[in-house]
Amino acid sequence: MINVLFAVALSASPAPLCNDACNDARAITTTMVKESLPALLAAEGLTRPAKPVFTVRAVNLDGDASTAEALVDVVAPELCTLAAECPTLVVQLDCTGALRTRGHGRWLQVLQSRSQGWADLAETMLVPITTRALKFDGKRYS
Repeated sequence: MINVLFAVALSASPAPLCNDACNDARAITTTMVKESLPALLAAEGLTRPAKPVFTVRAVNLDGDASTAEALVDVVAPELCTLAAECPTLVVQLDCTGALRTRGHGRWLQVLQSRSQGWADLAETMLVPITTRALKFDGKRYS
């Protein structure tokens, strides 16, 4: 699926995560990501691509079904290596309804292990096929 990119700025200061006071179980949609993608990439220090193609994979990383997280795979010549290693953004919906990043890696996959209550992620490479576990430090994956 190819999506046209529209620029919408995110707040520079992160909003609080949803909790009992502002619980909002909305899902992260393709439309939300399309509108926020330039700011999400910038928040991770990644180049803004001219015509990205992206996929949104809903995941439950924090073990709380009332919060929304997603892995967003972004394919664009400006971001992918010659070996077709493209970035995956870890995205979470905050209390205000805005998206914010929790880190990024290459072709991320969810692992069964957990760090700080969050699922660990495997960073995969296509050539050669390798994985590297990313641990959650309480704020970000690294």
